[in-house]
Amino acid sequence: MRSDRELICRYREGDEEAFREFYERHRRALFVYLLSLVKSRETAEELLQDTFYSFLRSLGRLNGSAGLRPYLVRAARNRAIDHLRRLRRDAEAIEWRAEDAIFKARGRESVGLGESSDWEAMDLLLRRLPDEQRETIVLKVLLGMTFREIAELDGSPEASVVSRYRYGMEKLRSWLKKEHCDDRTGSALSRA
Repeated sequence: MRSDRELICRYREGDEEAFREFYERHRRALFVYLLSLVKSRETAEELLQDTFYSFLRSLGRLNGSAGLRPYLVRAARNRAIDHLRRLRRDAEAIEWRAEDAIFKARGRESVGLGESSDWEAMDLLLRRLPDEQRETIVLKVLLGMTFREIAELDGSPEASVVSRYRYGMEKLRSWLKKEHCDDRTGSALSRA
């Protein structure tokens, strides 16, 4: 499998298929991340396209040593934050945190949840987490980011990110025990 850097170098040399491969590699995870922030499929799709468009415009300015995925996540996050700020200013964000579709959009199988009741239970539990803990868990589990990358993304100390992740996971596991979810749901979290 070709690296992200290799794909982008090939794209800059005129290989459009290389960019398609790069886009497909990152599209789904970024979309789910944006969806978890903005709660609207249409808005998440618009922000995703804007993120990749901005990425293409900034290719010449990208640092050669920095990872491309963290750059994409940071760009997507900034666009989502800007969007939510606009919504708040316009008083259109009454319930922008009403529904959390993080794992729904990813697909049950990829997190080890089979039955719809398991799936719904996990979704409901994620909604109960504080925003920072939920975002940290999504970035770590869904996007596979390191604690250091997450810390760089939101400007927090790495130790704070680790704590948010640990406390969020402890809450989820505790709630799973209390709610008597079956072993498949609990095992999905224990692997994370």
